[in-house]
Amino acid sequence: MYNLNNNLQMDPKKQFTTRIMQNQSSLSPTDQKIADYLVHSYPSGLLETASEISKKLDVSISTVTRFFPKIGFKSIREAQKDFKKDFDYLKNSPLDRYHHEEEKSDEGNTLFDKTKDLDISNIQQTFQGISDADIKMFVDLICKNNNTVYIVGERKMFGLSLYMSVQLNTLRSKVVHIKTDQSLIADTIVNVQPNDVLIVFDFRRYVKVNQRLTDVFKKIGGKIIVIADSPISPSAKSADVLLLVKTKGVSIFDSYTAVYFLINSLLAEVIQCCGDKVKQKYEKLEEYYKQFDIFYG
Repeated sequence: MYNLNNNLQMDPKKQFTTRIMQNQSSLSPTDQKIADYLVHSYPSGLLETASEISKKLDVSISTVTRFFPKIGFKSIREAQKDFKKDFDYLKNSPLDRYHHEEEKSDEGNTLFDKTKDLDISNIQQTFQGISDADIKMFVDLICKNNNTVYIVGERKMFGLSLYMSVQLNTLRSKVVHIKTDQSLIADTIVNVQPNDVLIVFDFRRYVKVNQRLTDVFKKIGGKIIVIADSPISPSAKSADVLLLVKTKGVSIFDSYTAVYFLINSLLAEVIQCCGDKVKQKYEKLEEYYKQFDIFYG
């Protein structure tokens, strides 16, 4: 199985799905039921025991255990072990990566050059991996409904979520930035309605509150846009739109340069879609800027 350290050439979910597709002819209808469940619930389903999967799908434990050799694994344990390598990498802390960086040899380039080259690569790979259909669905959810858009990003993702919320608030009404003070989350989302949209920034190490929020929105009937570094992201399984971003960094920290590029590109699409509404919103904003004496000049 590929290594996520190798620039995320193929994400784990695609790798797992490819295994199933390549062995489709050997799968019985019951096997296909297991395959559909594991793909749909990825990654959480793959972490369950054969007994847990059998109970959920009402199939025998032996059927579950026989499924994995049919798609190229010796056992369910081997499949979980392969998956765990990827999951461990994504949940590693900066301290874990610090020890890894110490072991690397110096290739002669300056860190500035390495950072620049890697950020450019991250941007290119990110934009190559996002489809026109994903962009269209994002724009439709943001522009074509009189709904409320909620945006959340915890810890290092807070800056990303704040930037998007400030910019998006100048383009449309009803934008709510969910603050990271978890004691206020219930108060913030108490008015969520069906078809409201939640934009989640979900990057390693994944915080638990994001998945709890997506569960709430899903139950209410809201739509979920997840911007993440991998389909392993716990929020990804709930996404109506999943936008994957390359975040590989030279140092112990990941790089979010490609995320800002993506946000700016999405906002440009929103501006084009909203048309005259943006002009009207900015005319009102300029009046308030002057009234509150916000800017010099």
